[in-house]
Amino acid sequence: MFGFFGVKGFCTRVMGMALVFLLTACEPVSLDPEALGGHLEQRDGQPVIVLDRGDVFPIEDEGFSGYVGHAGFRGDDLVLPGWAVDTQRRSSVAALVVILDDEIVASVAPDRDRDHVLERWGESANPAGFSVSIPRALVKETGAVPRLYALRMEDSKAAGQLRLTGRARCILEEHFDDPARCD
Repeated sequence: MFGFFGVKGFCTRVMGMALVFLLTACEPVSLDPEALGGHLEQRDGQPVIVLDRGDVFPIEDEGFSGYVGHAGFRGDDLVLPGWAVDTQRRSSVAALVVILDDEIVASVAPDRDRDHVLERWGESANPAGFSVSIPRALVKETGAVPRLYALRMEDSKAAGQLRLTGRARCILEEHFDDPARCD
């Protein structure tokens, strides 16, 4: 199943199970679907994200901050808004990348400044706010809970998981079929 959505010059392609990643960079990065094609796999017992172009991102426990909080439904889409920062570099996140069935299928760029990010990490950490949409039917079909990771594109490539909070956790982990129970 494929669908294409244009978001601020980035492409979104949708396929199978939901897993969400964030991509950070201090230098320009090509964000077309071929450049960001890739998958999740295990290497030496550690989960990594591997882009088709060969970049490998070990998943680490530190170096990123952010979350998805006020998830909700808009038409046929599940909308996941939130924010993310590369705390090690004190820099903004370049794109949100969605993975379904362990394949990268979508991306969106953060496009909103967040005052709390400016106060804590400085001007270089904005824009940090984002909103990404996933087809509701696809998420329901797979039964997957989106997970978010921030990816560092620089010399020390790494990925760090972001958390689901509040309404996002309630809808995605407990009441996907009845989101009114989360209000």
